[in-house]
Amino acid sequence: HRGFLFLIFWYMLKQLKACPKFDGEVEVTFKMKRKLNKNGSRSKVECDKHNVYTIIVKYLYDAMTEVGIWKDDNDDIIKTETLLPTEYIKGDNNIIEITFTEI
Repeated sequence: HRGFLFLIFWYMLKQLKACPKFDGEVEVTFKMKRKLNKNGSRSKVECDKHNVYTIIVKYLYDAMTEVGIWKDDNDDIIKTETLLPTEYIKGDNNIIEITFTEI
C-alpha cells in the first residue's frame, strides 16, 4: 500500500514540475466524469466523489507544495474548493478534472 502511494506521489512530482506557479490565492474546482456502460446506462456501483476527492487532493496538494507550485496548501493560499456534480460520459475511462485558478 505504501509503495503504491509513493509511486503515485513520484509520478505527480514528475508531471507537476512543468506546471505554472501560483503567487497568490487559488480557487480549486473538482469534477468527476464517470463513464456510462456500453448500453448507455449508469453503473449500478455507487461512487462517493467526496472520498475520491479527499484521497486525490491530499497527495496532489502535497506534491504541488513540494515542487513549489504554491507556497503552501493551507487556507491562506487555497481560498475555495468547489465539488461540481458528477457528469456521466461516453468513453472508456472515468475522468477527474481539477482546475486551479489564481484569484
